[in-house]
Amino acid sequence: LGVDQRIKCFSMSPYHEMVYRDALTGEERYESLEVGSERWKEVWGQFLEVFIPHLDEKGWFDMTYTATDEVGESHINAIYELIQNYPNKDGKTLKLAAAVNYGNLSQTTLDHIDDISISLNHVDLSGDTTRQITEDRRSKGLTTSFYTCTGIYPNSFGYSNPGESAWTMWFNASQKMDGFLRWAYD
Repeated sequence: LGVDQRIKCFSMSPYHEMVYRDALTGEERYESLEVGSERWKEVWGQFLEVFIPHLDEKGWFDMTYTATDEVGESHINAIYELIQNYPNKDGKTLKLAAAVNYGNLSQTTLDHIDDISISLNHVDLSGDTTRQITEDRRSKGLTTSFYTCTGIYPNSFGYSNPGESAWTMWFNASQKMDGFLRWAYD
């Protein structure tokens, strides 16, 4: 369908219970999985064992990311550590994408995230910090953007002043960011 840059697969850090059909009984089952727990590793490990060869077969591996929204550092690190155990046929591991509240993450965790989008309310609006972070990440082959969502001003809602949308894009360009995420358009 023309997807040729990124496929982002959500979420190994779910907000709700996981729902699945038990293959033996045919029953629908619900299970809460604590991110990083042994059961979580088992379930997601089984998934990755079949998902990664599927991506290789389709030629999609290099553009596929496992993605999360606004989760804490422990979740990001647990996902990162798990995917390192499941390389593809070429020895590569899945890339990680995340929309995050930047101020809560260590540099090591930031470097684990190949494609990061930082909440606008965590972007340094008055200095060069965001531009420096973006340039540092770009030198490492990582991409950086910022996003807006509910409760953030300026924004691009139907009731927002049109100048807010213009400012958002101008600011993004001034910070030399790689993109912008509008979360969500519904």
